[in-house]
Amino acid sequence: MNNIHYMPTKLIFDGWRKSLKDNLINGNCLLVTTPGFRKRGLVDELCKVVNPDRICIHDKVTANPEIYDVSNWLDYYKNEDFKYIISIGGGSTIDVAKAFSFFLASNSSKDILDDFNDKGRSKGKSNAYPIIAIPTTSGSGSEVTPFATLWGKRSHKKYSLCHDSIRPSIAILDPILTTTLNYESSLISALDLISHAFESIWNRNANSLSILNATNSLSLAFKALPKLKENINDINLRSQLQVASCLSGMAISTTKTSLAHSISYPLTTHFGIPHGLASSFTLPKLFKFNLAEDDGRLVKLSEQLGYKSVVEFELFLMDLFIDLEINSIIKSYLPNNQNWIESICDDMYTPERAENNLRAPKTEDIKALVYQSLYC
Repeated sequence: MNNIHYMPTKLIFDGWRKSLKDNLINGNCLLVTTPGFRKRGLVDELCKVVNPDRICIHDKVTANPEIYDVSNWLDYYKNEDFKYIISIGGGSTIDVAKAFSFFLASNSSKDILDDFNDKGRSKGKSNAYPIIAIPTTSGSGSEVTPFATLWGKRSHKKYSLCHDSIRPSIAILDPILTTTLNYESSLISALDLISHAFESIWNRNANSLSILNATNSLSLAFKALPKLKENINDINLRSQLQVASCLSGMAISTTKTSLAHSISYPLTTHFGIPHGLASSFTLPKLFKFNLAEDDGRLVKLSEQLGYKSVVEFELFLMDLFIDLEINSIIKSYLPNNQNWIESICDDMYTPERAENNLRAPKTEDIKALVYQSLYC
């Protein structure tokens, strides 16, 4: 097991307005958010806290941010004098803020695509601008991770930033901001955090702290998620999921993700499947797959979550995904035939993710995991 890495993000669990006011950084800032938050008045609320003369507003972020769009946006802001960045939104919004932080601070005039190698990983280095992240979803954990994901819809490629400098300096966690999400968006976000937690447990890079964070994350998520549909505005459930997301983000900051994420990437780039769905639908089958080479951590996980055996926990997990109708939701994005599995199977193996998995997968394993997860 690997050594433990220090996480420098300051976590604040309080009302976002007061917390932001108390932690403002001197100088001009770039606010990164979505059109929806502008329409709902959140941007106006923020401008009551931050001097509007010192803020530049970027409200064009959408889900699965396109790298070509980010490149164009960077050209627009490259001559601005920012001292820090505020991000209000979900994981995609925070990821765009990280990209802005990374590339604007480098003051480079070249195309950002030049900073990525053929496999979509960043080669660049940057001091980066400080980020204050205010998450409005409970799933990505991006408010505490050193990762950011951009997508190439034309290239069908995922682009990954990984650098300690882009980990937010401050994360403000106010569950009231997550209550604007409908049930489906909340579910997809929660599936993302559950995937992160599992992926960091059955991971070759795990250590005792990452496993503890991931286990606590799953404990909170499994208690809150089944109740959420009938209690969509329950602030206690929202708070539990927000903390669960943060804990799973801490876990993957140590381990990175694994096989479920490797499988997910082409499903998002080819079919537009939301990341939380694409990275989670294989989890019940992956749990069983990794049990074949369990070193005791999955047995211990089952016990710590209150189950008498791994078999009992495996059945719970399968039943949960049936109750949440994950299979039918993800199938709504896919072709009616099953030929698509063969056509993108090679793309489902991303070595730097798949090779983190506790049990080494082969191509036929990946095909079987996807087929069994959807059609059996």
